[in-house]
Amino acid sequence: MIAARKTYLAMVLLAALAGACATVNVNFPASEVAQSADLLVADAFATRNMVATRGPGQTLRIDSVPNPAVKSTMEAILGRQASLKPLYDEGCVGIGSDGYLSLRPGAESCAKQADLTKALVGDDNADRKALYEALAADLKVRKADVPRIGTIYAKAWRDNARPGWWVQAEDGSWSKK
Repeated sequence: MIAARKTYLAMVLLAALAGACATVNVNFPASEVAQSADLLVADAFATRNMVATRGPGQTLRIDSVPNPAVKSTMEAILGRQASLKPLYDEGCVGIGSDGYLSLRPGAESCAKQADLTKALVGDDNADRKALYEALAADLKVRKADVPRIGTIYAKAWRDNARPGWWVQAEDGSWSKK
């Protein structure tokens, strides 16, 4: 009886130790993702007209990004911001809490340009998804954590949004900044 109890306790202890050894604590690189978000958003919203152009000899902050997949996706997002600006201004598009753009019911002009708006938002969200996945691969983050990257980017987009633009809080509520 005592031997059986000892054996049982030993098995429980071994199971607990095996479970503890199998648990891998992977640290999520939140600060690296935030730095990446700051680079992109700072360049995207740097000028009044949101056109991130390079003059002779001028560089953008994203030029320092070493990963070509990440950099080219950032360039695509940057290139689209000038076309999106009027849609942000009119309330047709909002910045979601997940790091993606959302269509919003806005002024009459939104209905008139619904097809263009949907296409721009679709293209931008596809590039954002590609960016978040490329960053995850570059930082060796699990695919399951890609939404966390989007959430960090969403904060940078919201923090840098212009007054009057629609932004979604982490609790899902929408407001004008």
